Amino acid sequence: MVTLVAEANDPFASDVVQATILPALATGLALASASCALMVTALTSGRMRWRRLHLFAGPATMLALAVAVVFTEQLVRSFTFPAEEMRIHLFCAKSAGFLALPVIVTGVFLWRWPRLRKLHLVCVLTFVGMALVATATGVWVFSLATPK
Repeated sequence: MVTLVAEANDPFASDVVQATILPALATGLALASASCALMVTALTSGRMRWRRLHLFAGPATMLALAVAVVFTEQLVRSFTFPAEEMRIHLFCAKSAGFLALPVIVTGVFLWRWPRLRKLHLVCVLTFVGMALVATATGVWVFSLATPK
């Protein structure tokens, strides 16, 4: 039943949060899950030397991570974050992004020079470690965020 009132009513804050933030959060979680699954596939296939699968999973992982970052940037606009904690997270996230470059370069050169396998492994493990730190700090910063 609808009744007329003298002044317009604003929706409850919880309704606004649910309508604007939860779909983006669900999309972000799906992308994060896909990125994790692809990363595990890339790591496993690389370790087992399943080259064809690794040649698919490695680039697909980097693409999925890039797409997840883009969607996360859209989600971030709906929150306010503590400045110092966000600065720490951004340093970790940018470092992880930078460390993806040596993984890609050594992976490409690995085709011609198999002796670079150990260097590639070091680059991969460094990247994965920093990506885990960036993910952990991202979850930490989101736990401190307040919706706008």
